[in-house]
Amino acid sequence: MKPYIRYILFFSIVSLSIGSNGISPHLESIETTHRNQSIHILALMVQFVEDDDPKTTGNGKFLSSLDGNINYWNQSEARCEGFLVDPPPHNKQYFEHQIEAVKNYYLNISNNQINFTYDVLDPIYQLEMSMIEYSEISSYDEPNESIAQLFSDALTQANNDIDTYLENNDLNEEDILIVVFHAGVGEDYGFDGYVDPANYDIRSAYIDSEITSFFPDHITISKGILLPETLNLIYYPTIEDIYGYQGQGLCEIQVGMTGLFAYLLGYEFGLSEMFDRNTGKTGLGVFELMDIGSFNGRGTIPAPPQAWSRIQMDWEESALLQEESNGYISNKIRFSDEENTSPTVHR
Repeated sequence: MKPYIRYILFFSIVSLSIGSNGISPHLESIETTHRNQSIHILALMVQFVEDDDPKTTGNGKFLSSLDGNINYWNQSEARCEGFLVDPPPHNKQYFEHQIEAVKNYYLNISNNQINFTYDVLDPIYQLEMSMIEYSEISSYDEPNESIAQLFSDALTQANNDIDTYLENNDLNEEDILIVVFHAGVGEDYGFDGYVDPANYDIRSAYIDSEITSFFPDHITISKGILLPETLNLIYYPTIEDIYGYQGQGLCEIQVGMTGLFAYLLGYEFGLSEMFDRNTGKTGLGVFELMDIGSFNGRGTIPAPPQAWSRIQMDWEESALLQEESNGYISNKIRFSDEENTSPTVHR
C-alpha cells in the first residue's frame, strides 16, 4: 500500500469511529522518557478463578469456542450472524494474530522503521483470585494497584518459564516487553447514555514506573502491557444488559482490540499523547492514534499518528512549500511516484 493511499482509506473510515457507536474510550496519561525502534514481545496468557459474578464480564476463563456464546441468553437466536470481530477460540494462535496485527500496523505507519519479534508462551497460567477480587483492590478511578497486583501475579506464576525462555534465547529482562493477556473483557470504554453493569472489569494499561511501584520486591520487570482476551462484548450476556434485545443490530456494537494494543505500544515507542493530560479531554480526536482515533473502525482500523509525531519519530521527512513573489506556492505536492520516494508531509 503506497503512503498516500492509507490517508485516503483513513478518511473513508472516520464515520466508523467509535463515537458513532455511543462508546467512549478510557485513555490514561503516562509519562514516558524512552523511545524504542525495535522490541521483542513475550506474551503470557492468564485466567482467573472461575466465578459467575455479574459485576465482571465472563467467568474468568478464556473463550474456547463460539458454541452458545454468540446467542441471546437462553435463546437459539444469535446476537450477530454477520462478521464477528476477534472470534474465539482465544488461544495461543489467536494472541499471535493479535500481535501480528499491531506489528503490521507499525510497519506501515513507520515506513518500515518499527519492527519487532514476538513469542507467546504455551501455558495458560492460573491466578489465585477472581477478577472481581483483583478489581476491588483499587478504586475505579485509581486502578493502578489492581493492575499491578494482576500483572505481578502473572509474572510470578510464569517466572520459571520466563527465566528458561530468556536463557534459551540469550536474552535478558531489558530485551523484552512482556504482554499479559488475561481472560475476560477490559474496562477500556464506557457507553454514552447507558449504564455499564460490569464495571469491575480490569483496566488495560502500559506498565510504567507508577504501576511497578506497587510490585513486590522479587519482581524486577520494569515495564509491560496488560490487555484482555477481547474488547468485544458480543460474546457475553453483558451486551444484552446494556443494549437489550436488538436482533442483528448488535453486529454494529462490536469492538476490536488492535487499536487499544497499538495505542499502548505507542508509549513503548515514545509517541506523544494528543489529548489533554490533565482532563483527558480529546485533542486531535479520531485523527490520531494517541487519542480516540485508536478506536476508529470500532477498534480494528486505528488512525495513524499525525504528521508532527511521525516527523519527531524520524519516520517521515517533510517538504517545505515556499511562497514566491507572485504569492503562489511554488512546490507541487506529489503524493507518490514510481519509486515511492516523494514526501507525504508538507509544511
